[in-house]
Amino acid sequence: MITLLRNCRLYTPKDLGAKDLLIAGHRIAAIADSLPRSDLPGVLEVDCQGKAVAPGFIDSHVHILGGGGSNGPITRGPELNLTEFTTNGTTTVVGLLGADGLTRDLMGLLAKARSLELEGMSAYILVGAYDLPLPSFTGDLKKDIVLVSNALGIGEVAIADMRSSQPTLQEIIRIGADACIAGRLAGRGGIVNVHIGPGKKGIELLFDAVEQSDLPANTYLPTHCNRNSMVLDQMVKWAGLGGPVDLTTIRIIPGFVTCPDAVKYLLAKKVPLERISMSTDGGGVFPHLSDADGKPAMARWETSALHREFKDIVDTGVDLASALHLVSVNPARHLRLYPQKGTIAVGSDADLVVLNEDLTIDKVVAMGKLAVDEGRAIIRGIFE
Repeated sequence: MITLLRNCRLYTPKDLGAKDLLIAGHRIAAIADSLPRSDLPGVLEVDCQGKAVAPGFIDSHVHILGGGGSNGPITRGPELNLTEFTTNGTTTVVGLLGADGLTRDLMGLLAKARSLELEGMSAYILVGAYDLPLPSFTGDLKKDIVLVSNALGIGEVAIADMRSSQPTLQEIIRIGADACIAGRLAGRGGIVNVHIGPGKKGIELLFDAVEQSDLPANTYLPTHCNRNSMVLDQMVKWAGLGGPVDLTTIRIIPGFVTCPDAVKYLLAKKVPLERISMSTDGGGVFPHLSDADGKPAMARWETSALHREFKDIVDTGVDLASALHLVSVNPARHLRLYPQKGTIAVGSDADLVVLNEDLTIDKVVAMGKLAVDEGRAIIRGIFE
């Protein structure tokens, strides 16, 4: 399939001004000030009317198979659907298991990722879960990453949380070493996604792992880094070591620092923009809330929050190109998918979002196909 996007205000995420963009198959084939009209049959021409065209958003922490369950079977969340991502500008997801690595397993996670791919978006996975020993396809995490083409690394490994398996320093180092060498052998990924809970030590275990091993800080991708002000303070030092800082788009858990406030704080502390990314924990379930009458209530984290927080960050005064870094090029670099993902360049994957002036979603191109037009899904999942 060949698609020609005309009259784009192109953000790569760097602002390149007015451009035309040619897509062939699932790749970007050409970028120019003006591309000639094609007489070939079947070429789709789309007029972007001068709107901002940016890389598709990357959500690096999603419970695509459904999250929750840590407060009993009734708290298990449902699987996520294709349009929960695409209608919000997300074209690439990384699925993982969390607290429940028992009633959900890696086989189901991989099947769900592959179903999302067949429906029309890019989907990767992480092997492992909260549990120790970490669940695996083959019994060897390194083999899993090398053999499973969708696998980017290990996660979600939990620390500073009563629900975690309380990994020791040597276990965290070994997990990091396994991910590091497997990523090199596989030629992709090689990261450890680390859930940071509300525990009193925050990420001290990660500081110790980097100090007492030869692993670089960017082996570990800590998430929920805006868990509270203490953890956010630790991120300033962590970023100084070269570590990535992933913020979660959660607002209703007491103590969480909102993403706009966290970004503002980190930048004021001279944390380089390229260290910071955002993800949703989409599909995760938090069963410990109360409604207005004091009755127990649950929340499910929504994938739409990535787009919402992106918009709010721009509204606080961050320029559009910088805000786009947080949801495109930065997560792609953290996951070692750049420049296949996270940018608009010849040869890169054709994952794009077209934004209206108010930053609402106009169009989304995923895997080279127009998936959303005028804010409405035109490609849906099989069971939607």
